[in-house]
Amino acid sequence: MPSRNNELPLADEIRQTEEQLHIYDGVARAVGEPHEILDIILQAEDPDAASAALQNRFGLDPIQATAVMDLQFRRATRRDRRRIDDRRRELIDHAAFLRSLTEG
Repeated sequence: MPSRNNELPLADEIRQTEEQLHIYDGVARAVGEPHEILDIILQAEDPDAASAALQNRFGLDPIQATAVMDLQFRRATRRDRRRIDDRRRELIDHAAFLRSLTEG
């Protein structure tokens, strides 16, 4: 069962969890195609063009595209992709748990 950080107001913890989940959603979407990410970045004229191309190709927003560009390619191994997916699932569960606290 997820637990919560009692040092933060519930609304802040929900917001932080959802922000993390948003970034993990984008990274998880993109790391499934690491060769394409690298091609986009290498072919781009500059970081802004790379970000725009990643947004266009993977349906990312600027925050997610920045997270993908900041990703170290060693994080594209199968094991690390599983870790990204596992963390994403943990964040989904935690966000659902936190939202349930606001309902009751």
